[in-house]
Amino acid sequence: MTLNFVYTKIRTPSYFKFTVNAAGIITVTITEPISNRGQYTGYSYSIYDPNFILLGTGYGSGSQTYLPAQAIATSAGDYYVVVSYNYLAPTGIYQLNITVPQAAPTPTYSLVANSSTVTEGANASFILTTTNVAAGTSISYAITGISSSDLLTGSLSGNVIIGSDGKGTISLGISADKLTEGNEVLTLTTQNKSASITILDTSTTPAPLVTNETHTLSVIVNKGVLSSNAVLLKGLNEKMTLTNGIISLHTVEYAGTTYDFNAIDSLITTVIRDGEFTDEFKKELTDIAPSTANLTYKDAVLLMGTLNIDTQLLFVAGFDGNFVA
Repeated sequence: MTLNFVYTKIRTPSYFKFTVNAAGIITVTITEPISNRGQYTGYSYSIYDPNFILLGTGYGSGSQTYLPAQAIATSAGDYYVVVSYNYLAPTGIYQLNITVPQAAPTPTYSLVANSSTVTEGANASFILTTTNVAAGTSISYAITGISSSDLLTGSLSGNVIIGSDGKGTISLGISADKLTEGNEVLTLTTQNKSASITILDTSTTPAPLVTNETHTLSVIVNKGVLSSNAVLLKGLNEKMTLTNGIISLHTVEYAGTTYDFNAIDSLITTVIRDGEFTDEFKKELTDIAPSTANLTYKDAVLLMGTLNIDTQLLFVAGFDGNFVA
């Protein structure tokens, strides 16, 4: 800044107040009127802080010998320059030249969403526009309103790099999670600015695949349940309900009563299902005779005969002393 003042031959110091907006170096010089230059004129000038404590001095003269006054401003505030005249200088308008530190420009930020809604499987985009922010600056952001699993990155925070145009684009991949959650509002916040996008729940949970199976089942009931001896029950009605390939309901009907399979599983060994040995009974067979791994129930009937087959099945199941594993 430049301040003009008029010097008269009355040697009264002149006081000037100026404002500093940031810490830094203050420099003060005086410029004489051109008409006065070359004449023997002298003056000094001093810089004072807001508490009027002397910080630095300088002087100038008509001989064009100048020593600037410099001082360090430690904080913003009102500072002072006092100009004193050492000699009878010619009257005229003098210029007081004061260089003050400049405060760094204040950054500004604005954040907008590129759209109000987005579908699952698409990208949610935001643009951060800045001023007075250097290109290449990394700025962090946070996301609320959704869970980390809703984003392809699996993270609810990140950083955006500001380009030479002062802008940064944030693109978030939305997971098509195939869950029925309802619409969700994604809110992104950075530098105390927020913007939101509604995620439309377009990838809903598929309806479960339910299938029903009915089988004819033969089982060996452990001794002490129906009788003191183990009993072979044949031709039971077995029903299974599978939800997405997993058994969700399993029952066995015996003597007009329907039993939950899981409730009686520890009491029985399954032997034949739809005319074939069950995997459970095949293990009993191969434990006794590994060579029977490929033996079918039909082959066993041919080998043992229909009159002996039931007895042989009980023998195999109880060979290790336990009819139920």
